Amino acid sequence: MGAIPTLQEHKDEEVIVYCRSGNRSGMAKQLLVASGFSNVKNLLGGMLAWREISDDKKTQLFGGCFGKIENLPKTHKMWEREKK
Repeated sequence: MGAIPTLQEHKDEEVIVYCRSGNRSGMAKQLLVASGFSNVKNLLGGMLAWREISDDKKTQLFGGCFGKIENLPKTHKMWEREKK
């Protein structure tokens, strides 16, 4: 929680969190939302799931930008669906 004050200027921007498996980043998302962040995304399955996707599939899905996690299309199934 110590880093949240330093991120306050970004609380209305899209914030993407990820970790190895998606568990810790899921908790981080909850903390950020509870702290007033309005647009937080968690990469489901984390980097383990990301590594399981073949390079060919990444290229097909993401048009060759698969090396940059921030370029994942927001509609991809790996993004946690927003809970309304």
